[in-house]
Amino acid sequence: MAFGERLQELRRSNGMTQEKFAAQPKVSRQTVSKWESCRGYPEIGKIIYICNTYPQWIKGNTLASG
Repeated sequence: MAFGERLQELRRSNGMTQEKFAAQPKVSRQTVSKWESCRGYPEIGKIIYICNTYPQWIKGNTLASG
């Protein structure tokens, strides 16, 4: 599964809109949209923030598998 698909799955499973999700790592809703559509990727600091905030995202499933 691609990074963007995993991110979208994470966001939806937590009942969040792109706007609500974007507020946490302090990015725009459009940025989250780009990440989810694989038209861009977060900076490493944002990836670390997401992984620390949602450890279930990487537990038993690595980002590299996407």
